[in-house]
Parts: sequence; C-alpha cells; structure tokens
Amino acid sequence: MGTTAEKLKYLNETKAEIKNALETPYNVMRDYPELIKKYIDNQPTKVVTDGMCGNAVDVPVKAIETNGNIRQETTEGYNILQNIVHKNDENYTTNGITFTKNNDGSIVANGTATANTKYYFVSESGTRENIKAGTYRITGCPSGGSTSSYRLVIGITGVGEKYDDGNGINITVSSDNTYYFAIFVYGGQTVSNLVFKPMIASGTEDRPYEPYTGGIPSPSPDYPQEITNVGGYDNLFDKNNIISGSYVSDGNGAFVSNSTSKRTDYIEIQASSYYYIYSDKPSGNWGAWYDKDKKFISGITLGGQKEDVVNSPANAKYVAFTISYQGNLTDYSNIKINETAIKIKQSGKTLLNVPAEYTVLSTENHKEVPISLKANTKYTIKIGQINTDNSDVTKVLFRFRYNKADISNPYAYVKLSDLKLVYTPASDVDAVWIYSGNGYVESGKTNTTYKNLMIYEGTDDASYEPYHEPIITPINLQGNILSKAGDVKDILKVNRNGEVEIKKNIEKIVLTGSEKLVEKSSSTTRTYWGIDFSNYGIYQYNDPTKVCDVLTTKFKPRPQQGSFLPGQVALITGKKNVYFIFEPDTTEEQARAILTDMPVYFRLAEPQTIKLSSISPIELWQGTNIFKLITNLDTDFEVEYVVDKDSVTKEEE
Repeated sequence: MGTTAEKLKYLNETKAEIKNALETPYNVMRDYPELIKKYIDNQPTKVVTDGMCGNAVDVPVKAIETNGNIRQETTEGYNILQNIVHKNDENYTTNGITFTKNNDGSIVANGTATANTKYYFVSESGTRENIKAGTYRITGCPSGGSTSSYRLVIGITGVGEKYDDGNGINITVSSDNTYYFAIFVYGGQTVSNLVFKPMIASGTEDRPYEPYTGGIPSPSPDYPQEITNVGGYDNLFDKNNIISGSYVSDGNGAFVSNSTSKRTDYIEIQASSYYYIYSDKPSGNWGAWYDKDKKFISGITLGGQKEDVVNSPANAKYVAFTISYQGNLTDYSNIKINETAIKIKQSGKTLLNVPAEYTVLSTENHKEVPISLKANTKYTIKIGQINTDNSDVTKVLFRFRYNKADISNPYAYVKLSDLKLVYTPASDVDAVWIYSGNGYVESGKTNTTYKNLMIYEGTDDASYEPYHEPIITPINLQGNILSKAGDVKDILKVNRNGEVEIKKNIEKIVLTGSEKLVEKSSSTTRTYWGIDFSNYGIYQYNDPTKVCDVLTTKFKPRPQQGSFLPGQVALITGKKNVYFIFEPDTTEEQARAILTDMPVYFRLAEPQTIKLSSISPIELWQGTNIFKLITNLDTDFEVEYVVDKDSVTKEEE
C-alpha cells in the first residue's frame, strides 16, 4: 500500500470508522466484523520461524503454518557385527550383570560382576563368524574401559584377542578367517546404565554407530525401518499387557470383575488432547478417564461405533480401556489408542508468576513461587526496583529448588547496584524463593517490595512485561498426519478466524500384496516389478536427476537415472508406475509377500485440502508472545502476526 506514512493514514481512517460505528445508534446497521477485519488486514505483519513474536498488538494471530516431517532411521550397511548369540534376547543376566538390548542393537549393562563376565555377540566356543582378509575398525566401548573395568574383545582364530578400551582399535586380518566377539566386564566391577555400541566396519575411518542391517543399506526387505510422521503417534495399546478378569465401567470407572472380560491397566495420556480409538469390539463398556490420583473423571463411549476421536478432560492423566467385554473380542491386533492432535503453546516473556509489585512482609514466611527452568540454559533475572525498610540490604537472593528436592541449593545473588544477573541452573528447577539481605537473611527481618521482577530465557536486556499464564490449544488432526517426501511437505494452516485446514501434498497407501504387478524386468543383478499408481493421483516426474519423492519402510528411494539396484524404489519419467527392485532370484510370490502391508508415501499431482474442526481464534497480548509446537516430532512452523505499527515506524526512520 505504499509508504509507511500512507499505511498509517489508512489505518487511522479505518480506526475512525470503527469509532463512529460504535457511537452509531443501536437500530442503525453496524458491520463491526468487516470494519475490524479491514483494520487488522492492513496492519503491518511479521513472519517468524522461531515462535518468538515480539512487539505484538492485542489482536488474533494472522496465521500459523506447520510443515509436515518424517523420521526414519536409515543405515549405510557398514556394520558387519551381528548379535547372533542373543539375537532373540531382550535381557540376559549372568554373574550379577544384566545386559539389555536396545532397539538399535546397542547394549546397556547394569549390576556388579561377581566374576569375569562376557556377553557374546558371536560365540567363542560354538560356531564362529567368517571375516574376510582386510583392515577393520573396532569401536563401541564407552569411556573408562581398561584391563580392570570393562572392554570389547574380538578373538580371531589363530591370531588371538584384541581389545577396545574406549578409543577404538584397528586390526588387520591377513587372510580369510573366523572370529568371536564379546563385551567383557571384569569381576568386582559395578556398572550403571553403561551403554556399549559395538561395531566392526571395514577400513580405519571412525564412523557413527549404526545397527547391523545385513551388511547392506536399510531400509531393505530384510531390515525394514518404520516411518514416523508429525501427528502419527505411537499406539498406546500394548497387546502384551492385557489384564484378564475384569472390564472398565464407563459409568464410574470401576474395574468390574468378570471372568471372560479383559482390559488395559492405567495408560498415561495428555490432558486436553484428542485420541483416536478403534476396536472391533461390537458392544459393551468402553473405558474411562482418570486424574493424577487415578480417580474417575468421566467415561468413554463410542456410541455403537468401532472408532471415534475423543477429547481427554483438562485434568486427565490416565485412561483405561475395555479390551473384551464378556468375551466378545478375541483378536486384539486392530485395537488402537492414538493421540491425534498437535498443540500450540502460547506463553509470555517472563517465566516468573508474580505481580508487577511483589511484596513480602516481615510477618510472612518465604513464599514458594512455582517456576520451570531447564538445566544448563541461560536465564536473565531482572528487577526494575526494590523498596525495603532495612538499610543493610545490598542484594536480592533467589533460592532455586532442583528436581523437586529440598531448597538447600545454590543461590543466585542480584546486587542492588546491578538489579540484573544471568543465571544458569545446573539442574531442572521447579520453584524459587525470593528475599533480600546482605548475605543470607532469614524471613521476618524486612518488609520488601519488588517492582517489575522478571526471569526469562536468554541474555537480552528486555523491557518489563507482565506474566501471562501459558495457553495450550489442541488441534484435532482427526486421524490425519503431516508427512514429507523429499522436499515436499504437507502444510497445516491455522487461520485468524480459527479455521484449520491441511494442504495434503503427500499421500499414503498401504499395499495389500494383491496389486497388479506390471513391467517385470530381470537381469543377473536384479528383478523389478512396477505398480500403477495413476489412480492414486501420483505426481509425474520429469527430472531424471532427482531422487524420487517416494518413501517406504522396505525400499530406499533412488535417483531416476542409473542402474536399478536391489532394495530401491524408483520412478521413471513419462510413467506413473512405482518400481520395486528385488534380488535377481526373487519370485512373484516372494515379492508379493514383501509388499504386503507395506506403507508407501508419495507426492500428489494435485494437492488436497482437508478442512479440520475449527478452534477459537488465537489471541495475541501486547508485547512478547512465544509460540511452541507440542507434537511427537520436531518440525518447522511459521507464525504471522500483527506488530505494533509505532515500532515499525521507528524501524523505518
């Protein structure tokens, strides 16, 4: 609209129209919403990507956009060490040490060794593994390893043992041979949550740990890797943790005895959020919400449906769910209890909830003020002014409570000559006590009023702003996810009026294994089949150098040019088939078995718009508004908000 001066002139004229409308008699037509919209739409705005909205005015946020994202663990296949001995063991205890296998193949050790103890990956006395001639790097022992504590050991037939004590070692195998491999904990050694990440990789280069995936990159048919999307929360229902002999009353939350019924235990959930529930159970009591003390709040009923999205109460902490009501369900494989919301948290600059004038009287004890500070993070403590009836006072003392422990923790001292201090807590903080003195002064010795007291993250010199109680706004995704394939992402948009929509650029389908396979091609190095995705609305690629925007749990995306290799998923220019590349001797029956129940994510030719349930407009307060996403997966988001026009004018002067 031209210069800042022209914009401000227009805004002032619009404000005058609003004022006149407000003064118009009641029986005369007044279009407040249109006038206010006209005013707000022409205010200067700013877009931030860190959620930090400074110099905001007291109006609704113009828009919030959240991008889709995915998480998928991938490997390059350079780790050749396979855990053969304990392949099927999650836990193994021997000589006082319990070894626990993590999902990524790393091992956690706990306990005190009553004797020298070995946890074998490859057997020493049984069948050893083959190793080809070459140079290898052995890594994965945590720091502190030694000849008397713990170490990794590799024993090569005819060569002897070599040890990694925490710095990694290089070994040279002169001819093809066999080996064993183990974690070694010495007798008398105590270990606590000690993590070993054993790895054998060709060459001498130090590489980041990755699990064994058959010596080939993953995802692959033999080593699939799950894909997590924004909003794609894990299923809270654990079919291996079912309690028999009772069901959950949705009338009062009681666990009612019944020999043929089954239920969950208490499942921890988030308050004021949305949950998708699915069960093939045809009827009966469903479940209930409970507070932090596991007291009944309200029941859950699906109204005769198999699925629904339900909202957890504001004070809910747990849910319990009837799995089988009087024996009416025996197959639990389809049951789902998934959170299906992302939340927008809005808070102010200061984290300290005290009034602008905060007074502690001499007749009062110390006041505990709840506050949440993160360990090893810099915070600024700032005081605008202090008034006290004790002339000996030279400083203000802030006594922080760490990890819900007692208050005997370090102080932060703010001198009256400075009235400002940068403080970094060593542990998480949940409360603070504030008082004044010239050292440590017990309560009851002074009447003190603190003005414009703030504690905020960062080291900038901020002007005083009052405390704002954080507001958390859940957005019901209604079972949708925000995904990503390559550089293409789904976008969730919250508009000023509270309307919410998803621009779906990525589609997901789950193959059944019965799809028509087309364009089979075989060679000595690979066999592939295509599946026609034209009916799914797939985007047609024309750039042969671009990695295809297709994701699966069993095949890695590849560029459209070059040779097809086993374990890849590919596109070809001019076609809307998706090609899955297998090992050369793979039969059609084997290929179908691999493809069955495999999710495939791909870019849509025409984005779809999905309207979600509206929310109340997100209102700004004047000053600093800080927005954060609460979701299962970090992702990018933008906030466009209306800024104080006077501050914009000053910036342009």
